Amino acid sequence: MSDYLASLIREDLEKLSEIVVDRAPASGKLLPGERRRVAILFLDLSGFTALSERLDHEVLHRLTGGLMKALARVVEAHGGYVDKFEGDRIMALFGARAAFENDCSRAVASGLRMLETIEEINGILQSCSPGGAPTRLSARVGISFGSVTVGPDPSGHLTAMGEEVSMASRLEETARVGTVQVA
Repeated sequence: MSDYLASLIREDLEKLSEIVVDRAPASGKLLPGERRRVAILFLDLSGFTALSERLDHEVLHRLTGGLMKALARVVEAHGGYVDKFEGDRIMALFGARAAFENDCSRAVASGLRMLETIEEINGILQSCSPGGAPTRLSARVGISFGSVTVGPDPSGHLTAMGEEVSMASRLEETARVGTVQVA
């Protein structure tokens, strides 16, 4: 191992020890790398592949960007945090930045409102559908609630890790289109 790499690892370990030593008293505020009970929401668009085959990629990019921004606003309005966008998929966390008694119910309300938002956007798409072909999007939502480790990834972005993240992803994948599946 190079001296440079060894010094970087040493610096990271020193920062970690500072976090452990300087832990604040229990509160709703997040400490880096802390285990928390969080609601994890995954939403995946349905019908997106068919739409992407019909639209110009620049138009598709603008449409996707606008749709994802609208869905992110729904998450934020319900007190959640969008962890990541993965193409036509969103991962959101409720209770990651600060814990509340109703994190799970806020995630469910957000998932339902996201589905309603997609229906509203479908009305706009129908009115400007290319070539008169129907353009319709829908989505599936999966939500799991439980203990995960929440902290910054190496780039500093807040994320969650643990079995509940995988569970939420599996719930989304098995949910019927237009529904929210919760465990």
